[in-house]
Amino acid sequence: MAATPGTPGVAVPLYALDGTCADRRFPRLAGDWAIGCDKGGMLDHAIHLLDGRSIRIDPPLDPRHTAVSAGPTDSSAVLVEVADRTRVVDLRVTGATDRTEVTRLPAAPIAPPTTTARHFAALLPDRVEALAHNTRVRPTFAASPVAWYPPALAWPHVAWVERNAQQRETVWVVQAHPPADPHPILESTHHQRHVVSDGTTFVWVDGGQLRTWNPETDQQQVIPAATGFHAPPTISGGVVCWEERRDPPGSARPRADIDILCTDGLSAAGPGDQLFPSRSGPWLLYRSAGHTWLRTAP
Repeated sequence: MAATPGTPGVAVPLYALDGTCADRRFPRLAGDWAIGCDKGGMLDHAIHLLDGRSIRIDPPLDPRHTAVSAGPTDSSAVLVEVADRTRVVDLRVTGATDRTEVTRLPAAPIAPPTTTARHFAALLPDRVEALAHNTRVRPTFAASPVAWYPPALAWPHVAWVERNAQQRETVWVVQAHPPADPHPILESTHHQRHVVSDGTTFVWVDGGQLRTWNPETDQQQVIPAATGFHAPPTISGGVVCWEERRDPPGSARPRADIDILCTDGLSAAGPGDQLFPSRSGPWLLYRSAGHTWLRTAP
């Protein structure tokens, strides 16, 4: 049985998630679950953080085409793989189960998808698709998304990255229901990229700082940071975590040390770099020194 969260504020290693995934976004958290890879770089197992039990995912999912989220019920998660076909897997303490009614998109996406408990979104070369997991009728929205950057979803709003006339990366958004016209969230003099969401609030990198936007209230906030060079930020319940590049006091190192900071005060620091944060509720998953670590908020 894998390690359980342990003492709040203390990082514990999750050796069962040390396997290298074919997509560096993984391993990552989804609700009460930590999902990762074992052999072949595919997503093939998940650890339930409340009791440490491990669940196999068979057949495995390709992390390059997969998104994960907390599920619609307690202690559940949903995994959506969108490639030549669409596959939706429900993860519960009793096991991983494939749904039989899923939607096939007209073409393979150009970036990994994104999902919430009930909806998912994908980027095609000339459009954005956003729909419920089990629906077949959906609106489509013309777009010119940048490849690789996944979209972000705070239903009914979907955000993604496009390049403007000056070839500057800009975050766009569309309301899927009722349908509305896509538009940039904010014009900026900096590149905007790595947009993510917790289902309510969007956050993205704007230059080196972070910017949040709640589409329901139309409120924006700037989070001072030195980030965006490596992994995207992560957000859960309005709490944002990110990689922060900081010069160690008195250090003569050729580059700064990378730590992870969160807006609720939780952090991961120490010798070497702390990378690829994934936040879900009180938990922060990250990688350091070749291992996967889990830290629990006090």
